[in-house]
Amino acid sequence: MTTYELAQGGLTIRPLTPDTWEAFADLVERHNGVWGGCWCTWFHPPCAERGKSAEGNRALDAVLGAAG
Repeated sequence: MTTYELAQGGLTIRPLTPDTWEAFADLVERHNGVWGGCWCTWFHPPCAERGKSAEGNRALDAVLGAAG
């Protein structure tokens, strides 16, 4: 996978993987979820786990991140 670095502001964009999950989760939770406490998964393919609750969506995001 590729890591993109923007020269201005020192922003680094990395793929969501098991190694980057904690940083991603910290960023999302620091701002009360992606959209006001929501771990939105509407853009993920349909599955039984999707859309049940914020906690369920967070767990689904963790599984998908672990899968790379």
